[in-house]
Amino acid sequence: MDEFGGLDESLYFAMDYELWLRFNKRYRFTTINKPLATYRLHEKSKTMEISEQELLKNTVEISRRYWGRKSSPSYWYYYVSYRFSQIFLWKTANRYWNRSADYYNQRKWSRAALYLLIALSLYPPAIFRKKHVFSHLVKTHISKRIGSHLDRLVLHPDPNKCDGNVYDDGWVSDYATLPVVIPSSTRRIEIIGETHLNFFDNTPLSLRIFFNGSFIEERVLTQSGEFRIPIDLEKHPRANPNEIRLYPDKIFIPRVLGEGPDKRRLSFICGGIALLGDGERTWNASPATQKRQSIQRVSDGAQRDSMNHADEYIQRLKGDHHFFASELSGNVETLVKNYLTYYKIVPENYIRRYLSHIKQDHIHNPLATLYIESELGAPMRMLELIRILKDQGYDVNGKSILDIGCSNGALLLACHEYGAANLVGIDVDERRLNSGRLLIGEKNIPLLNMDILSVDLPPQYGTFDAVFTTDVLEHLSDPYLFFTRIEGLLSSAEGSFGFFSLFNRYSFQNIKSEPHYNVPGMILLGHDAARELWYEVRDAMRSTLEYEVGHWYSFEEYATMADKVGLELTLFGKDTFKMPPRDYKRTIAEFRQEVRQLIEALPVTEGSKQRLHAALEAYCRMYEDDHRRYTMGTCDTSVLFNKYYRQPVYMLCGHKRPAPDG
Repeated sequence: MDEFGGLDESLYFAMDYELWLRFNKRYRFTTINKPLATYRLHEKSKTMEISEQELLKNTVEISRRYWGRKSSPSYWYYYVSYRFSQIFLWKTANRYWNRSADYYNQRKWSRAALYLLIALSLYPPAIFRKKHVFSHLVKTHISKRIGSHLDRLVLHPDPNKCDGNVYDDGWVSDYATLPVVIPSSTRRIEIIGETHLNFFDNTPLSLRIFFNGSFIEERVLTQSGEFRIPIDLEKHPRANPNEIRLYPDKIFIPRVLGEGPDKRRLSFICGGIALLGDGERTWNASPATQKRQSIQRVSDGAQRDSMNHADEYIQRLKGDHHFFASELSGNVETLVKNYLTYYKIVPENYIRRYLSHIKQDHIHNPLATLYIESELGAPMRMLELIRILKDQGYDVNGKSILDIGCSNGALLLACHEYGAANLVGIDVDERRLNSGRLLIGEKNIPLLNMDILSVDLPPQYGTFDAVFTTDVLEHLSDPYLFFTRIEGLLSSAEGSFGFFSLFNRYSFQNIKSEPHYNVPGMILLGHDAARELWYEVRDAMRSTLEYEVGHWYSFEEYATMADKVGLELTLFGKDTFKMPPRDYKRTIAEFRQEVRQLIEALPVTEGSKQRLHAALEAYCRMYEDDHRRYTMGTCDTSVLFNKYYRQPVYMLCGHKRPAPDG
């Protein structure tokens, strides 16, 4: 591995295959005639995300890198071998099957059915292995009732083999995965949950428990209600973050039992993990437990119906601005009731205050419901962000936290929920800070009205173990000075870190709808042109928002600024990059057409539209050039991913560490 450099993590699919190809350049492979490992396919695995045709294309593209030049004998040897493999019957059947799946995804039913029949006639066994798409074809185009029976009898003969995980309301499907960071002082843990054996005719439920992949025990639960399963960690090696998996031996479907319309496969309710050691007891909740306050029991039909009704009501508000405006004007109590149900951890007085603000300043603005979703949904989004950081080893528990540009304090509230100490938030907008004080309540979290670029933080606060800045960098007038401030505020202790988030200027999503003002194409303009455009749009929308975005810098530019002041900036998060489409020209052409239509619908002058069209054309040419260079092998995969596909851009920073001796 030292010789060849390990896996190329910029490849989303076939990274292991590419590594074997590099090995093959110098070493020969041999066969060990016995099983050494195994793997399984499930609905959430990467292999199931794309069709076999697309996966084959990606694999062949990687393989071609190692065929050699076209003038070499090795190239033609591999080329002929590849073409010869395609003449086999089952390959032909697979090819027709993949065409059928592609047409099905495009909702071209007749062509999908035609190619499916051709594939079945050529080689039926190869097709009946395609369970995940074949079941949808059967259910949609033959009969829902007959398809359901075929799916159960032909495709899934054992219902307990179907994959699942923990739902937002705590219910577990076919297994539960619980990631947990366990301190060295913790000697035992307890798995906490709840059973409802009445759904199993009051028969026992058996749970098989695995810790970091190793089987621990099988526990039989004979009574309904809360259960606690202790695990002695002295007997099992730890690897932070650890993974606990629970496999129940049976499931039920509420709809089949006449317990409402719920079609999910369920088994038990997962509460989380209790950490025990040296007399202390701390709670490490599972991801689903973040919504534990409003957990919806399957047997409680009224509460589930309430959530479903709130969801339908809010979706109607988003799709019909006239309905939203009439509700905000004359039916505020219904609005508050449904928003309380939908945004579960936001207090009622906060919702009422924000709706009052919307009524006063944005009742005629068609983007008003987007503003509400951004504001009231922030606490749950921040809880998820802190959970992700914790899972990757950046736990805020016990750390001092500074949030620069804290807005309504949602991130500080999330850090407090995860055990952070000595939290401080700063923002230049006193109105946002007042909202934050209302959201945070009586928690001891000071919120300071100040500009970090022009005023020093009071010395009594000292330095911080973690400094956060989410969706603020593009608003700064002097990013270099900002990193200079961060260098002085961030503790030099081991384990301290800064976390920044940024919208990707070149992602399709942000070009179609600028993340702050939802104007198509505006993110591609310079500051002055974008500002002028916004005020033109704002007048037509009867909005009062000011334009507060500065310059959109790239990650590389920010990294250079940080480096100059002694900070090291790195990207955070897994590269979920899929190989760019070979038909990238068609992809960008379709995108260009879509954005052009959005631009034409804007209530702005023809001159403004022409500026947007020109910026869009320049972007499309750049996209084509970069993807062309990638296909020619002169542009690295990670460069292409970071520029166009990484969204959002999460960054970590820390003080530069001296290189080790030797």
